[in-house]
Amino acid sequence: HQLEQVVIATPTGAQIPLGEVATITFSRGPSMIRDGRGASSPDMCTST
Repeated sequence: HQLEQVVIATPTGAQIPLGEVATITFSRGPSMIRDGRGASSPDMCTST
């Protein structure tokens, strides 16, 4: 997956490929998430 190669910054400032710290899976689902007002919410959320 190309997403695994996206470079992200760690809390210490190092830059690493996303695939080193995340497991990326693809599945069917909504193409866009909307909030209660109907506005789109394209931001990606992560947990650490």
